[in-house]
Amino acid sequence: MLKVDLISPTGAELKTFNSEKVVAPSAMGELTILEGHRDMLCTLSNGSLLIDGYKEKLMIYGGVMEISNGSEVHIAADRMVNTSSLNKDQIEKDIKAIETRLTTESLDKAEYKKLMKEYQYLKAELSSIL
Repeated sequence: MLKVDLISPTGAELKTFNSEKVVAPSAMGELTILEGHRDMLCTLSNGSLLIDGYKEKLMIYGGVMEISNGSEVHIAADRMVNTSSLNKDQIEKDIKAIETRLTTESLDKAEYKKLMKEYQYLKAELSSIL
């Protein structure tokens, strides 16, 4: 059995779960963690976080994950939301608005970077609820 600790500064939450399996989006691809996994530290990317036995699906936006002692998983997400709170129609509308701005407006570098980051978040959210 894995002991999973999850914290996110934006959610100001600390949750602890017992689980058989954790599936997380790492910077190098999706990772599946089972009991007995080797110790490691990795960077997380945007995507769905699945904790076996936890009824809700979570969306995380970057962070770090540490696996220790073959049974402890510590996840510090930069940002986290419950996918049930996401609205597909609104996400699609927001994506279209950003695409329109990117193709019709002259943006400075800072605004472009800001829009692209939000665009990536929205695309990851959309894929997590489809």
